Amino acid sequence: MKNIYKIQLIFALAFIIGVVSFVGYNECHYTREGYIIHTVFDNLVVFVDDCGNEWEMFTDGEPFVDGQNVRVKFFDNYTPFHIKDDKIVNFKYL
Repeated sequence: MKNIYKIQLIFALAFIIGVVSFVGYNECHYTREGYIIHTVFDNLVVFVDDCGNEWEMFTDGEPFVDGQNVRVKFFDNYTPFHIKDDKIVNFKYL
C-alpha cells in the first residue's frame, strides 16, 4: 500500500512541476502578427506587428515577399515592460 502512495506522490509532484514550467514558459513568450514592409538582401526582413512596432529579423534564405503576413513568436528576455530587448524566436507565414 505504501508503494501506491509513493507513486501518487511522484505523479502529483511531476504534474505540479510541469504546470509551473508551462506557465513560466508562456509568461515569457508571446505571439504577434504583422506584415513584411521591406526585405534587404533576401535574408534581412523588416516587418510591422499589429501594434505598430517595426522589427528586423534574419532568415535562413527563405524567400519573403513585401506585404506578406507573418506570425512571429517573441521571447521577452524576462523584461515584460521593456519591448526593445525582445528577441524573435520563431516565425511562420500566414
